[in-house]
Amino acid sequence: WYTVLMSQTQKNQGLDPQLAAAIPSGDQVYDAIMGTIEPELLSKNLPSLVDKYGNETAGARAERMQRYQAAFRRYDETYGRWIHNLRTVARDQRADALQKAEVRVQQEDAEQLSTLENQFAV
Repeated sequence: WYTVLMSQTQKNQGLDPQLAAAIPSGDQVYDAIMGTIEPELLSKNLPSLVDKYGNETAGARAERMQRYQAAFRRYDETYGRWIHNLRTVARDQRADALQKAEVRVQQEDAEQLSTLENQFAV
């Protein structure tokens, strides 16, 4: 599934360049998570796996594939938790920003109303 990670170009379509620069690439996310699970599967290591294991026995290959499958299951679980947490934090930050903006607008409205009332009181 590694090959289906979005390319940087696809991911950043339509985004402000400054925002796009702040978003980690698929490789960065993948490597950050997989590095804690199975460092052999880091994106920089993938091209060398064929050479590294070119002469392994069928039994050793089957064992390694099982290890890789387990690593990708853990990756998927970890990624799911990470993206859930990211969405939660972003949603909460949005709600907090909206609430603060509403309070600010109410304060400005109250100040303007007070100014108008003072002008009519004169």
